Amino acid sequence: MCRKRKNRCAVPVEGEPCVECKATGRSCTYLLPPPARPKKDATSQSPTSALTDLPLPPLTSTSLTQPSNSLPALAPTARPAPSALKRPRVAFSAGEPAQKRAAVLPAASWTPASLDRDLPEGVEPCAVTATLTDDLLNHQTVGTSRQISSDHSRAQFILFHATPSHRPLLDDFEATTLRRVRSFIASTAPHLSEETLIDHYLSFIHPTLPVLPLSPIHPPDSLPPSLRASILVETLGYFPSLRGNGDYAWRLLKEEKLGERMLDRPKLSSLATAILELSTSMDPRGDYALLAKTIAHAQLLGLHIDCRSWAIPDWEKSLRQRLWWCLRIHDAWASFLNSRPSHIQAGNANVPLPTFAAHTTASDVDSTEISFVFACRLALVVGQLQAEVSTLDNYGSSSRADACDALEKDLNALKESIRGYVSAHARSPGMDCLLFCLFALRCMIRRINIEVRIGLGSAFAPDGNTLEIFAEFVTFCSMLRESSFGAEQSWLPYTSHILSSVLSSLVRLSLASLSSRHSPSASVTSHASSFDRPATPTSSPVLLLGRLCSVLHAARDSYGWTRADAALSRAASVAERLTSAMHADAASDDYSEVIAALQSTNLAEDAGMDANGAGADDALVLDALASLAGAAEEGGYGEMPAAVDGLGRLASSAGGVSMGDSLGLFGSNALELPDLEEWLNVLDQPQEWGQDVGFDASVGSGW
Repeated sequence: MCRKRKNRCAVPVEGEPCVECKATGRSCTYLLPPPARPKKDATSQSPTSALTDLPLPPLTSTSLTQPSNSLPALAPTARPAPSALKRPRVAFSAGEPAQKRAAVLPAASWTPASLDRDLPEGVEPCAVTATLTDDLLNHQTVGTSRQISSDHSRAQFILFHATPSHRPLLDDFEATTLRRVRSFIASTAPHLSEETLIDHYLSFIHPTLPVLPLSPIHPPDSLPPSLRASILVETLGYFPSLRGNGDYAWRLLKEEKLGERMLDRPKLSSLATAILELSTSMDPRGDYALLAKTIAHAQLLGLHIDCRSWAIPDWEKSLRQRLWWCLRIHDAWASFLNSRPSHIQAGNANVPLPTFAAHTTASDVDSTEISFVFACRLALVVGQLQAEVSTLDNYGSSSRADACDALEKDLNALKESIRGYVSAHARSPGMDCLLFCLFALRCMIRRINIEVRIGLGSAFAPDGNTLEIFAEFVTFCSMLRESSFGAEQSWLPYTSHILSSVLSSLVRLSLASLSSRHSPSASVTSHASSFDRPATPTSSPVLLLGRLCSVLHAARDSYGWTRADAALSRAASVAERLTSAMHADAASDDYSEVIAALQSTNLAEDAGMDANGAGADDALVLDALASLAGAAEEGGYGEMPAAVDGLGRLASSAGGVSMGDSLGLFGSNALELPDLEEWLNVLDQPQEWGQDVGFDASVGSGW
């Protein structure tokens, strides 16, 4: 268009005036250059204009007092800006670099605004995972958008929407819920004050799944009512004498759908409330749906994106990372154990793993961080197992066996990396649950590794290396003490399912070992390996089964550990079925040894505990736990701490051959599938054996 008249022009011939100017006889200004802008003298430059080239992201306000320059003002309730919070004016010369000017500014002026605390009422943030076009940034449903990344090579946009009017107000609901919880605790546990429960949660439960901000500006008194109510109920259930009361209180909160309703308010505290509800084991199917909704809301808030370069406070960066990995832990275990799809796409999350502080050794790290840091790495292994072995795409694929081999190596490497931390912090919060899940997962992957080769549900005789893996798990369980089942050790809600699954595997190993004694195929001659060596009495499957059942009976009867209920129920069911099978068919195999093991309650003799039910002394427990880590193998996660000397008691206490002497049955490249089929000694009539045991819900459904 013509520059002076601002009318649209059409120039049919280059160099000639436009059509409209030619028709009106006016001088055409189409080709005139833009007028030169007046330049200010360098000495007259204002301090504010000197800050324009600072590498600041747009979201840098310390509060929501300046919505036009920092956070969006979509709600009329935004507070006016107090003069004390304005950016201080600092005089600079025009030639100074931006970095030098930034270093001179007071630190308070660089405190970024929080996407969680500083948004005005009625505004909801939504993160854009990958910006392909600008359509989303200018959509009619978006009030405004901000680019909050200080990494200019990777922009990160946050969209701000007005809260829909149909969303329910939750203030009264939260206050009523907290009031009911306080009344319930006051009537059932008057000796426990609210401050005592909060302190206990922060000391022993929170380190396992750290869902609270770790910052001086977030004292316990600042907890939102819904989150505070969940913490009180969660802590109440950890006291052995009050577990029934804790379950009842959780049932009340679930009836109110506390976690799901709080997700209507897009806050990090709402995610923390839902994660605490996911830590119960009352409704696994309902929790799977709640987990999906919680992950969806976390992704709306951008928790699946690496936020280290975002212009938000450090406490919020840390909290976002920890909340996301709490969800990763829940998603990995819930999807794997229940054979359900994962809610998280591996390619759409880049949040780094939590790590220890730089330049710290195993003895120097904060003991409250250990269990969570390694639980995140263990969740990665579980997630890989789900993605590479348990998905529909890979079902029946020959690559599943190779994936299991790799995962076994990863677990062995992870076990070795934990060794130094166990030696230095054997009784740190959550350590018992971490080691329990690690040793149990090794048993579960070994069983899966066998069955993907010989077929699901096929019978097999155990080899020495497999028995050694199960012996490590049983030995660890037998070393748990009263404090492990008390209020000072937290456990994931999947403990019951895991225990039941490992017990199911030991039942199958025990039955297969009994049948192989009289089976002609049991005398197969094979290559020299760990299974050729005779099993010692302490490593036989039947004895391992008896020791495990003894530990579970003692934990349930003496300490009220309800997480053993599922495994004990399965043991009783299998014992009843085996007894019925023996009475119905006199010619059937003699299952009396397995039945006695399933009903074993002689803890002092079978489980290695003293007469009072307490475990070994502290020094023995520490040495034994640390010795459970064998030689590290290739692969794995994280750095390997230096080996701890003098920790070699497992081989003699658990029986069988030592890890150093045995050959990896499924980890050796020299072993081919025909050899494996020969070694596994498939029984002559696996169908009848499976029917005797009852593979439906009693033995084989835990996988």
